[in-house]
Amino acid sequence: MPDPSSLDEVLMWRQFDSDLSITHGFMAYIMEGGNNGMTKSYVDAFLMENGLPIYAANSGYKGDLTIDLQKEGRDGRLQLFVFGESTVLCNEDSLECYEAPTVVALTEHRDRTGFRQRKHYCYDFAQIRNGVRGTNGIVVARAAEAYLNYLEASYLKNGSIDGTAATYWRQLRERAGIDSDFSKTIAATDLSKEPDWAVYSGSEKVDPTLYNIRRERRCEFIGEGRRWSDLIRWRAFDALFPENMGKYIPEGVNFWTEMYKNEAYLKVDEAGNVTSESALIEQAEGKGDANISNRNDSKYIRPYRVIKENNEVWDGYQWRKAYYLSPYSVLELTLASPDSKLETSNLYQNPYWPTTASSPALE
Repeated sequence: MPDPSSLDEVLMWRQFDSDLSITHGFMAYIMEGGNNGMTKSYVDAFLMENGLPIYAANSGYKGDLTIDLQKEGRDGRLQLFVFGESTVLCNEDSLECYEAPTVVALTEHRDRTGFRQRKHYCYDFAQIRNGVRGTNGIVVARAAEAYLNYLEASYLKNGSIDGTAATYWRQLRERAGIDSDFSKTIAATDLSKEPDWAVYSGSEKVDPTLYNIRRERRCEFIGEGRRWSDLIRWRAFDALFPENMGKYIPEGVNFWTEMYKNEAYLKVDEAGNVTSESALIEQAEGKGDANISNRNDSKYIRPYRVIKENNEVWDGYQWRKAYYLSPYSVLELTLASPDSKLETSNLYQNPYWPTTASSPALE
């Protein structure tokens, strides 16, 4: 909405005004994919309505043949935040559903993982038709963040969930349509089956209670710019070290079991007619025109394993100790020196970074 100040939960929000040329393109960007996408890891983190993780016995999880199936019986936030095949995309002139991820298209219209973000989307087409002229207010801070900040801080301080924290947690779960008994979730949590880096703080796994507090933050705040700072302050990127989870290869929807058969992935001729020829070009050695990862690599879309040549993340993302802090440049170090020498600088280089220009992290 252009003015969310009437909502009790909203503490701070940013206003936009087309007359002042202060606008954004959220709606148009989301409607067309924007070469973006949620990951399988994110979708898998959501609980079932009964409070159980998807891998727990008798959870009721329907599998991942389609996005709709993955969403069935899950946390209400998953229903809202990710498009499924039957989710309405457009209802201006006629009802149009999402139907299938746009995985082969112009780059700016592509669903990178197949899971298109729906959070922040609305059906006011005045916000969409104008492209980057949207004026819906953007919430900067809301009560849910205060609830979760208290929940995490009090647990870290006391080692238990106090009455206030329990009330906040139950309220968040009730709004999401999940069984409010968080102890049921904690008891059913198997950290070895959780794909979330937040299982780790440094190279140590946290306990199931703290992990589920972190899970709550992840599910609540996706798309609001909180994730990076959370992972940094938890030192959770250590999960990417070889002795922990190891390198991370992003994955998306289960594409190669059934989804690839959808008519959406057939070529269209010059007259606009759908042909019987597939528009999918699977990754293969030396195939520079590939547009989808190879089915033999994984049944899940691997968006960064389409072109192998000159691809630094082909084998996955990794992490180094230095990356938790940014390095000072050599110029900054010398400017802070009384005689412009590195050795006498009043600044200290951040850990694991060298004092030689254009050099990589030490560890």
